[in-house]
Amino acid sequence: MDILQSMRGGDHRLARRMAAWDSAWARRVLPPVEEAAEHTKLWWAAAMIMAAGGGWRGR
Repeated sequence: MDILQSMRGGDHRLARRMAAWDSAWARRVLPPVEEAAEHTKLWWAAAMIMAAGGGWRGR
């Protein structure tokens, strides 16, 4: 099994666990987070935070 297949399998398992999670907070917060991640906004934000907080070595 290659790494990509392994990552996809883990992603699917995590998605199933989250879908089964009965939490009003999760139902309210996770859809916008998922949408941001799908459109790379979340990854850009994470990269900017790591670059800003990581000092010279973090960049």
